[in-house]
Amino acid sequence: MAVVHVKLGPGKLAPHGKKMVAHAMFHKGTHFVAASVLLKDKGGFHDVVLHLLAQGLEVVQKVLLLARDYDKYRPRLRKPLGHDLVLGADALHQAYRLKPMKKEVRSELQALSDHYREHLLRYGGIHDIFGRASLELKVDHVFRRTVALTLLGRRVFK
Repeated sequence: MAVVHVKLGPGKLAPHGKKMVAHAMFHKGTHFVAASVLLKDKGGFHDVVLHLLAQGLEVVQKVLLLARDYDKYRPRLRKPLGHDLVLGADALHQAYRLKPMKKEVRSELQALSDHYREHLLRYGGIHDIFGRASLELKVDHVFRRTVALTLLGRRVFK
């Protein structure tokens, strides 16, 4: 079987190409969220459940921004947004003119974002030996908001 390697140079995507990229990202993000839900329901390792939720939420946030204005948000995905779920949520709320987050949602999101951004959910470290603060994280509100975002995404990508 032949393998073809293609190296793409700097180019610009046509509008349809931008939509295809965003659509593919949306599927990845929703599957990270779905995997998180499945693991949570099956009693999976809490840190992995949280990491998959955060990763899925990050991707869904970013893809919805791309769907709103690809050229405006594409350069902002790595910096300033990066892995900061709160910055992503704020950008999304502004782009779609969504209602402000409730205090308890923002609090949960901030705690999850802090752990996710510092890679405490993915890599092992001294925090695993002396107590995992992630066990204290409550994310019920974030789970519900993330599911709502995936539903918004389904409407966007109809």
